[in-house]
Amino acid sequence: MNKKILTISGLLLFTVAGFMPPAANAQETGSTQPAVKPSVVSTETVAQNTFKMPFTPRIEKYTPPAGSVLPIVKKRAATPTTYTWTGAYVGGNFGYGWGGGDTRFEPLPSATAFINMLPVTIKADPRGFTVGGHGGYNWQSGHFVAGPEASISWSNIKRTTIVSPIIQNNGTAFGTGSFQSTTQDIDYVGTFRGRAGGAWNRVYIYGTAGLAFGRVNYAAESDFRPTGTLHYPAAFNKTKAGWTAGFGGEVAVNDHWSWKTEYLYFDFGNESLTVPSAPTASAFSVMYNWKTTFHSFNTGFNYRW
Repeated sequence: MNKKILTISGLLLFTVAGFMPPAANAQETGSTQPAVKPSVVSTETVAQNTFKMPFTPRIEKYTPPAGSVLPIVKKRAATPTTYTWTGAYVGGNFGYGWGGGDTRFEPLPSATAFINMLPVTIKADPRGFTVGGHGGYNWQSGHFVAGPEASISWSNIKRTTIVSPIIQNNGTAFGTGSFQSTTQDIDYVGTFRGRAGGAWNRVYIYGTAGLAFGRVNYAAESDFRPTGTLHYPAAFNKTKAGWTAGFGGEVAVNDHWSWKTEYLYFDFGNESLTVPSAPTASAFSVMYNWKTTFHSFNTGFNYRW
């Protein structure tokens, strides 16, 4: 500290002496010797000598007082993206179908005249698996989603039911070995439908209805042999048109793939055929009337873009 005071005092003396005129100095002292030229000290030297720190500063980490609460900065949560069902899609499906397939056996010209056969209804009860494909398009507005869909499926929904013996009008059996049978066999089934329902992000619940078509094989038999000599066989196939309705649900797995489950009811109406006796003609015939309705439950996947 003393060194700093001496240094500053010397600088002040030199500065004052430097500003005093030489003549005045000589007159006051009464000396005839030339005035001494004062020393010039640079500003840099003054700064170095005056402001030089004789110690190294120590930097310490700040530790908050015990019990103090620091503000917590939370990251802003990412805004969830909303899934859209709008767009075209194609997919595959597999399922199971079952139906009643009621078949009516009517003796002609009347049950009174055809005393050997009582009118009766026999259920074919067809059932089996289906596998196929489908495609469609969805439009979405808010939670409402609707659009058309077309589908085609191969089917082995079929069954044959046999009842023996034939029962006559009086309630007795015609004879050992006589029987009646009915068959329904659905080769394929297709639809043109509309779907409409509600979507909540990646879940879509809908109802559906529209046109249906399919190829059905029909067969029936009333065989009075070996007690009798005649039988009444029928067999043909036909492409049927009808309607379908149901409901389903779909869940999006990611932006392109979704999984669906669906129930459908099909009604292809009735199909009738009257056949004469064989191998020889007689005064009697049998009319068969098949009712073609069935249910299906299927599940599958969709790929949309």
